Amino acid sequence: MITAQEARKTVENSRVESVAHEQKVIEEEVMKAIQNNAFSCYLSFYISEATAKWLKELGYRVNRFYDQDNGHFTKITW
Repeated sequence: MITAQEARKTVENSRVESVAHEQKVIEEEVMKAIQNNAFSCYLSFYISEATAKWLKELGYRVNRFYDQDNGHFTKITW
């Protein structure tokens, strides 16, 4: 059995990696939208609070939605 401290560290590291991956995916989607002369893009997932804060600090508007037909999604506008 691992210690509680090791368990916390493992989860924290996993979250950091997850947010970094999420932000990389978002950067790619924003760049695709810009290349298509769009002022927004939609993501087919609900972004984390940390990523939403990061985007807002960069000046983006973030709207996270849920509907029964499409599930969770996020709209990013600039």
